[in-house]
Amino acid sequence: MLVVLQFPVSDARLFRAECQDRLDVPHWPKPVTEIRPEFVHFFGRAVERRRGADSAWTDEVAFCLARRAVRFDDLAIRRVGPPALGFRPAAAFRRLFSDGRTVVRLEVGLTHNDRFGSLKPLTEASVLQVATELCQLPTRVPVPGAAAEPKPLLRQGKAVAELYRRATSRQSTGSFSASAACQALVCPGRPLLLIDLSDHDAGNVPDPFMPASFITIDSAKARGAKSSFGRLRTRAGVVDTWVLQRGTARRLDLRSLRLCLMRFHAEQESLDIVLQHIQAKRLPDESAFDRTTDLQDHLDRATRLIRRESWAGVSQSAILEAYDAASEVTPSASKSNLQERFDGARLQVMRKVEDYEARRTAIRVVPVTYVEEGGTYVEKNVTVSGQGNIVNVADYMSNVTNTVNQALSQSSAPAEVQELVKTLTKQIEELANKIDPATTQQMGSDVETLSKEIASAKPRRKWYEVSLEGLKEAAEAVGELGKPILQTVKALSPLLLPLV
Repeated sequence: MLVVLQFPVSDARLFRAECQDRLDVPHWPKPVTEIRPEFVHFFGRAVERRRGADSAWTDEVAFCLARRAVRFDDLAIRRVGPPALGFRPAAAFRRLFSDGRTVVRLEVGLTHNDRFGSLKPLTEASVLQVATELCQLPTRVPVPGAAAEPKPLLRQGKAVAELYRRATSRQSTGSFSASAACQALVCPGRPLLLIDLSDHDAGNVPDPFMPASFITIDSAKARGAKSSFGRLRTRAGVVDTWVLQRGTARRLDLRSLRLCLMRFHAEQESLDIVLQHIQAKRLPDESAFDRTTDLQDHLDRATRLIRRESWAGVSQSAILEAYDAASEVTPSASKSNLQERFDGARLQVMRKVEDYEARRTAIRVVPVTYVEEGGTYVEKNVTVSGQGNIVNVADYMSNVTNTVNQALSQSSAPAEVQELVKTLTKQIEELANKIDPATTQQMGSDVETLSKEIASAKPRRKWYEVSLEGLKEAAEAVGELGKPILQTVKALSPLLLPLV
């Protein structure tokens, strides 16, 4: 069983003339790997793929090692999943890819450490429980000049993007210097979780793998491999999840499918972010005609690539169908108008972008799967749009409030603690319609986690710390509006942490 968590990063600095601090080494997509290999600071040196590039993505012939970029806390003593399963996590790989332009992705692969013996038979619920707890493992991403704080692995996307920006920027007088405009052009995308079940591991796993709310792709469209898509809730957040089984596919075909899913996800996330930059008027750079032309060429290439029918036998349309089938899709009421945002954009490019945005901004009602007490369950649907943004904020916050109240009703925590958590939930609900939906989702997830730990028979200090820190960061990000939440978190922390 191999679990891979991918962190996509969009780097649009090449489209602004002022962003001269971006290094031109390594020479992606084919960095020097022999004698004196090129490297990325804080990540590692460039190495060639042992099995070569996939036929669908011939530019991925090499990557940079990334053991230094994502570090686990005491991984060797961790246990995940049901105790009877005996899963002892080990890092299979950490590697950084780049197309040399805008698409960057970091893969973190985890597997069972065979030195502790073989795994007991897997079940549908145990597979998802292992994946959920791997996403929650404490990790550190270096912060140059400061101490790195531990965070759940799934939440390291922002830190990875910032480390990559620093690592690929020229240093000036010993410090990292870049304009705010250039810094804003390096952004994290949404992570992706991929679970690859080998023949040996999959003995007791249903075939095809179909937990509640997951959708399966026709194996004829995936080189004979079996693949299921859904969304998994962890205590660190909700993550898009693919589960792969070999089926009748060769191992080479299964590898090809895995690479296609990861790269396609990174391409979409990067394009979404570039379009957000255009919407926010950070792009195009009207002072530099050649950069504007480069941006149009990039949009043309990116939309053409994503619209391809297949990659070397893997059906791209089937992948999109699985994504949409896992949601109830309603076309967006708003119509993209690239011309208003990008004066001089070519007509052909405008049409491609508008077709792409029509699908990506569609409103979706999304069921989310979670694991509890050895079974899989589906939450009440959460409505999302575009890059996972919540549209129906009122319904979402109603779900959060109900979850918190139910958890507190089962808690033996002091009344003062319970009242502060209720106050915190109400403050988030009052703020929800005034801030970015993604921030609302982060706050809602954190306060739910907080309430569930309070109700636990053995609360864990680590999850209190993670939830309180997440609430603090989100509240600080919205400025004055977040002050009431900051005050409540400040009052709650000294009361809550000593309880553990």
